[in-house]
Amino acid sequence: MYRKAVWLGAGAVLVIVAVLVSWTLAVPAFAAPLATAADIIAALGTAAAAVAALLAAEASRQAAQRSEESVLASRAALRDGLRREREALNAERLRLQAEVNQSSYWLSVATNYGDELRAGNLEAAIAQMNVRIAEIAVRLGEIDRGLAEPPLSE
Repeated sequence: MYRKAVWLGAGAVLVIVAVLVSWTLAVPAFAAPLATAADIIAALGTAAAAVAALLAAEASRQAAQRSEESVLASRAALRDGLRREREALNAERLRLQAEVNQSSYWLSVATNYGDELRAGNLEAAIAQMNVRIAEIAVRLGEIDRGLAEPPLSE
């Protein structure tokens, strides 16, 4: 729509200049304001400058639109990456939680039978898994905050 307006405006300017030139050449009464060829050339130069300004404005608007679309596409790609990372971390958290539950069972068995060495190893493994689960929880919080930011405009 805007492009059509630009071309219509440019066409209107050229038509006005053409009419002025033809009146200058055909009707002596109109020749006084545009008596010299320099005046005609100046009028054409002004019209050309107006057309160039309109075309430059259109090019600038299109460049801004492409830039905005690029930013939106980058933002969407980042959000998709965060969603995939969140899914992977959730899967790892669930797997680790299942291992903690299983190791807790074997810890209770080792404790009931008095196997202190195995119980110590299981407690250490459970502690390491709980540390990793806590790290995952922190990262999931960061991801959720990143995804909670409102998109620019999609």
